[in-house]
Amino acid sequence: MIAATPLYWAAMSLAMVPLGIALVFRCTFEAVGRPWLGVAVAAVSLGAKVPLNALLIHGPGPLPALGLAGAGIATLLAEALACAAAWAYWTRARAMRRLRLRRRLVAGEIAACAREGAPLGLLNVAETGAMAVATLMIGTFGTVALAGNQVALSVGGVVYVLPMAFSGAVAIRVAQEQGAGRPDAMRAVALAALGLVVVAMAGMGAIMWWGGRAIAAAITGDPAVILAAAAIFAVFAPMQVADAVQSVMLGALRGLSDTAFPATVSMVAYWTVGLPLGWVLARGLEQGAPGVWMGYAVALVGSAVLLSLRFLGRAGLRGAAPAV
Repeated sequence: MIAATPLYWAAMSLAMVPLGIALVFRCTFEAVGRPWLGVAVAAVSLGAKVPLNALLIHGPGPLPALGLAGAGIATLLAEALACAAAWAYWTRARAMRRLRLRRRLVAGEIAACAREGAPLGLLNVAETGAMAVATLMIGTFGTVALAGNQVALSVGGVVYVLPMAFSGAVAIRVAQEQGAGRPDAMRAVALAALGLVVVAMAGMGAIMWWGGRAIAAAITGDPAVILAAAAIFAVFAPMQVADAVQSVMLGALRGLSDTAFPATVSMVAYWTVGLPLGWVLARGLEQGAPGVWMGYAVALVGSAVLLSLRFLGRAGLRGAAPAV
């Protein structure tokens, strides 16, 4: 296993190149009102990974069994295939003709993309890094707590797909309406999406609150792990609404090309408030693993409030009674 690790990581590192190019194409397709093309590109990658992993990991017939290294190579090939499919559609589809017009690169536009994109990268690092550190903190409570946390995070990751999708859609729609000079429509889009995703995530939170133990039991049969996961689900439940608000407001601000402020909020909220508070609750107040996520929840609520106020101010809604 250890001997195969260098080749695995080399293949995974190379896979970042076609993955990044395919992601640019997917975002472009979504921005021009063709989100299903992005889904199709992702489906090509996923559909290729299943057979490629089976062939390269286990090596049926005359093929060599590459194990872990085969998993990395399969990922590289699948992402390259998805990138090639996106490129083929871009270069040949009549619908993309108007976007293929040749023009000179403008340094100002490249710099503007970098200014908007860099904070988004920092924001993602802040969020994912904070979650990784929170998991390490939970690991100090033992294997049962860590296993319960993994069960809860696996379910939470699936649930988070919904607000993440709304965030992307809101970013596109807000940018389109702002570019068309329709501020009223822009505000209506953001508020309508906010209402929809809050209702949906409140329902998800209720399921986690009342059915956390049953969900954990469907994943593992270990009674101790089930109890640990159920305790974390009880903390995750009220977090869902705050996460919904934060995600939609992040998308709305991204549509307004406002990315530096959300990145700053994330850094401050998670790293100077959430993680230290979580450690105090977990260790100082003896709340255990759920205490770590309690601190994270406080940071999430603060982030949601600040991002909402930012959007209300930028959209001209602060102090007004908006009608949708």
